[in-house]
Amino acid sequence: MNETIITTADLLPLLPLIVTTGVAVVVMLLVAMRRNHTLACASTIAGLAIALITTVLTISNAPQQVTPLLIIDQFSLFSTVVVLIIAAFIAVFSYPYLYLLHDEVEEFYLLLIVATIGAIVMVSSNHFISAFLGIETLSIALYAMVAYPLHSKNAAKFPLEAGIKYLVLSAVATAVMLFGIALLYSQTGSLAFINLVQANIEAGAGFTTLALLLITAGFAFKLSLVPFHIWTPDVYEGAPLPATAFLATTGKAAMF
Repeated sequence: MNETIITTADLLPLLPLIVTTGVAVVVMLLVAMRRNHTLACASTIAGLAIALITTVLTISNAPQQVTPLLIIDQFSLFSTVVVLIIAAFIAVFSYPYLYLLHDEVEEFYLLLIVATIGAIVMVSSNHFISAFLGIETLSIALYAMVAYPLHSKNAAKFPLEAGIKYLVLSAVATAVMLFGIALLYSQTGSLAFINLVQANIEAGAGFTTLALLLITAGFAFKLSLVPFHIWTPDVYEGAPLPATAFLATTGKAAMF
């Protein structure tokens, strides 16, 4: 019986993801123990800064494959740096906006961190399973961020409407993408990205072309590419400004 021994060297490439996840836990505990808007915001920014530092320190150990699901190389680390910087700026930008809502807003920062975790998983993905988990972690957090200021009088006019529209249409896009992934698996027998090359070579075989079209359609929805951009104006208009900023930057950058 073979035993897999995980060493420190194996965990080091995942340090940015581990630190960001730890920040989410810390912020959640702080919010549970004491509701303080300034403390939640400062903790989020400090945690993202620490994760950014660990990302820079990890560059010397790249590239490294971490299970078949994730690959940590210069490109994924660069994308992680971009995601963390954007998330930190949006956390700073969110403070004055949320302060004016006169409501309990500390959980918004927790949702921001969870969405950032999903984005980091996406940019490090080497497999459709990890990519799907990252996409859904990012999307589910964004559903709540879009509809977050529902009960505040000073919020955007239609946050609940924007959240429901984004939820329903995103779920449809996810279903289309999953169907394409299932068809691709039926043709290649694997969900690793490397098999897309094989699928492209054998584009005339079976349902491969249809599978690639369905996957592309799902990705195009997340990127708001024509003609899958119809949801964008309504969601951007109804969502709170920080959520719109995150959706228009990190959400697109991670998917790209």
